[in-house]
Amino acid sequence: MNKTAGFLAVLLAALVLLGLARVPAQAEKSPSQPFSVRATDFSGADIGEKINEASKAYPQGVRIEVPSGHYKFSTTIKLKRGDALVGVHWGDMDTIDGTRLEYTGDGTAIDLTGNQTYRPVVFLENFRLDNGGQGKYGIYATWATRYFSARNLIINAFETGMYLGDCIINNFTGLHIYNSKKAGIEIRTGYTIQFYSCKIDGGNPGVLINYGNLVSLIGCTFESQRSGHTVVIENGGTGNSLINCYFEDNGLLSDVYVVSKDKDPEKAVRLVSIEGCTFGSKSYCVELDGYVRSATIFRNYLGAPKDEPAVRISSPNVKEVSIGANMTFPSQGPYIENPHRVKLSPIGYLPPDKTEAVVKDTPKPKK
Repeated sequence: MNKTAGFLAVLLAALVLLGLARVPAQAEKSPSQPFSVRATDFSGADIGEKINEASKAYPQGVRIEVPSGHYKFSTTIKLKRGDALVGVHWGDMDTIDGTRLEYTGDGTAIDLTGNQTYRPVVFLENFRLDNGGQGKYGIYATWATRYFSARNLIINAFETGMYLGDCIINNFTGLHIYNSKKAGIEIRTGYTIQFYSCKIDGGNPGVLINYGNLVSLIGCTFESQRSGHTVVIENGGTGNSLINCYFEDNGLLSDVYVVSKDKDPEKAVRLVSIEGCTFGSKSYCVELDGYVRSATIFRNYLGAPKDEPAVRISSPNVKEVSIGANMTFPSQGPYIENPHRVKLSPIGYLPPDKTEAVVKDTPKPKK
């Protein structure tokens, strides 16, 4: 018995020592991933460098918060998959409180460059991004895939406010983009991208969609496009739409210009839908030009200059236009200008006291 008891005592002591030996190994494990970090807690010459250092410190992605304040920076911010950049609510253009990031460089302020094998998924929220007009892009994103989104941002005075190239399944809410020298938003080869309640003030055009597919502008406001078109949908793409948008005080050319000059059937613009929008235009509300296949203009409030048409069909190559249930200003001229006699399909219904103006079917000019 004594030998057995002694053996058990030795075994128990060995197990205790083994357990104690493991404690330091557990203590040496790295700390758990934080939910968020403050950019100002990291080193760097400006806020751009500090945000980049915070991103590098957590390879799996991290929420980077920028406190209220005015931060000037020349270092391009480069975020990776899983990062979120969040400021303090900015309010509007006249608000001085909140997070204001002022980019003083001439390149790109926030770069989300991806490729076919690496696709950035980033969330941006609640800050103002300013420039003096020399910066090329406010936000530049390529190959950004699902869940890349932004909410409640001001982007002011860049050459192009936001560029999206080959991006897939993105959504943006409450973006205010002001004073862009070129496009406020430029989309090239995008798929399933939604903009909700955004405001585009300025830009030439306000929004450019080049071979976009299922790009939707919903409840957006467009103002002060002093020259050129307001929204351009061009060079192919399918299923792009403007729903319940508002156009006011824009340039001398048509507010919505849908065009494809390429005869290649793959480059035709298809299934464009303009519904429930309100136009206060200085020229045509909607113009269809070139190789457009299937467009619907339905239930809009069309306001164009006195004695000018609200809708123009500018090319004989436009096909399958469905139009109807639109209301026009009382002082307006002909409802549709259709010089090439493109066949139109009427849709919808209006009561007798709201009958639409007759179609102006002007003959082709003589050579």
